[in-house]
Amino acid sequence: FEKSRVIKEILTKIKLIQDPIIRQECLYSLSSLTGIEEKNLNSIELKNVNKTNENIKNSHETIFHEIKTLSDKAEFGLIKVLLNQNKDAKELISENLEDIAIKDSKFNIILSKLLDIQPLSPSNVIDRFDNEADKQTILNALSDNSEISNDMKIAKDCIHTIKKIKIKNKINDLRLILKKNETNENRIDEILIEMNDLRDKLNEDYS
Repeated sequence: FEKSRVIKEILTKIKLIQDPIIRQECLYSLSSLTGIEEKNLNSIELKNVNKTNENIKNSHETIFHEIKTLSDKAEFGLIKVLLNQNKDAKELISENLEDIAIKDSKFNIILSKLLDIQPLSPSNVIDRFDNEADKQTILNALSDNSEISNDMKIAKDCIHTIKKIKIKNKINDLRLILKKNETNENRIDEILIEMNDLRDKLNEDYS
């Protein structure tokens, strides 16, 4: 029953996609994940699809984690990669999880949980999350993951992006410390050396 409910939720989102090509790609992706033929997915009756669409347009309450920043986009990309169940990509993300952890990131919490879930079937994944925004974010990723053609490349690019963002944030934090002009001369030298090291890291190849 739970699996059927999750599939219907994902199907409802797919039906609301305006672009027919993207809609068909998402349907193909759902078929691959669930093992249900596309024609059988199409035959599933969905109630209140139009009503759901209207509710989404009129709703002032966000029921999923919005992608507001470049780091959000990269983390959401990693979530989609994990849901594609590529073993090598999963290992890469797991190895770098500590380095790409961004403070107070809702997407990073989802990433950490997904790495511990086996198997990553839609119903099993949804069952492991209690937060409604987390669940809806995962449903968005499941509806979206047909866009990924090369899991390893996307994983590397997203990890690289997040690492660069963290380095830039750290450099900005150090600049603020210098601007406050509340540190002694020795500490200033240490900060300048650290900033130079961080700038060098920005040019490193993480591939």
